[in-house]
Amino acid sequence: MRRLATCLKWEGGSITSDKAKGPLNIKGLSLCGAYLYKHALVGLTRNTAWMYATKGIRCNAICPGATVTNIGETMPPERMDAAGSQRAGAFAALAPANLDPTDIASLALFLALDESRHINGAIIPADAGWAAV
Repeated sequence: MRRLATCLKWEGGSITSDKAKGPLNIKGLSLCGAYLYKHALVGLTRNTAWMYATKGIRCNAICPGATVTNIGETMPPERMDAAGSQRAGAFAALAPANLDPTDIASLALFLALDESRHINGAIIPADAGWAAV
């Protein structure tokens, strides 16, 4: 939301957050802190969209699903909960596709363009249908 001050100064603009819910329907994993953050970001996105819509400011969130990154290689296995990892792995196997980071970037770019001027307060899944599982 640091962009809000800039958008107010310019009298308009687009704010896009990511990782708002990242697959939208993961349940029961030991990630309480992450869920608190994600739900707070969704609320902040929608509130910002509502509060500043009349000032020409849009605010949306992208919810990326499985995305090709190096995060698995950087996590020390000894710090991971075995049961939680097994459950997360089983759910991750249901992902229809692993997105390339450029897929998420393309959506973010679209949301910044005038062509998306009527999209405001949206929580947009970019997950190849994973949220439908």
